[in-house]
Amino acid sequence: MESPIDACSSRLTIDLDALRANYRTIATRVAPARCGAVVKANAYGLGVAMAAPALYREGCRSFFVAQLCEADPLARAIGPDAVLFILNGLDPGSEAACARAGFVPVLNSRSQIERWRALARAQGRALPAALQIDSGMSRLGLPPTEAVALAGDAAWARDIDLRLLMTHLACADEPDRAANAEQLARFDAVRAHFPAVPLSIANSGGAFLPSAFHHDLVRPGIALYGADPGPNVEGLRAVRRRNGSRPSPSAMPTAGRAAWAESARHGIMASACPSPGACRWTA
Repeated sequence: MESPIDACSSRLTIDLDALRANYRTIATRVAPARCGAVVKANAYGLGVAMAAPALYREGCRSFFVAQLCEADPLARAIGPDAVLFILNGLDPGSEAACARAGFVPVLNSRSQIERWRALARAQGRALPAALQIDSGMSRLGLPPTEAVALAGDAAWARDIDLRLLMTHLACADEPDRAANAEQLARFDAVRAHFPAVPLSIANSGGAFLPSAFHHDLVRPGIALYGADPGPNVEGLRAVRRRNGSRPSPSAMPTAGRAAWAESARHGIMASACPSPGACRWTA
């Protein structure tokens, strides 16, 4: 009888040594800033259960996922001293579960902030959070004026244990774009109102911009997995290798299609892992 792995139309080999090497390359480049890791969409389709422990062993202690539902399997894969950030914030009604687990939501809107503060007051303690500023990406985050107003709210510090002030660069993969410096200037104007709070602006492309963009914590995603984060970037290794024919996303299990879409959008995968038997991780 043919084994399941032999029946697969393709096989994806994920090189965890290359993943760790990419993390070291980025961490060395941005030092003394700390280097985190974005592992959303099942580590961009490469398998968070294997990728996250490899990054943790390399010294990563700040991990970012998109949704709360991604955080629990991640937490089980790494050590208890890691901090898990929820980039999209929390859907209404999920605040208590997040607080129980000790995850850190990224607050992106007034409604998310008010619900998190209400829970903090109900529990009689400050709850950890990150605050995202929309400095020009126009995707997630508070307008700068609203963030400054929060900083002047005397009750804010009683409700929120602010662990990170962050924004997201829209054009970091185009280092000569004036928009990068414009976003940095807007972010720096806001951060002056949040003294002593750690700062984060750089994504994968931002890690390869000048050190003024690195602040306290860099959040690489696609670069960790071998995708090109911009022109003239050297030293990153390919993390995945596909053997066999390319499967159709429509033939994949429903749960795997989102990871395929996220990874393919960044050019990380020429194939997807339709089932664990079709993947092989190498150390």
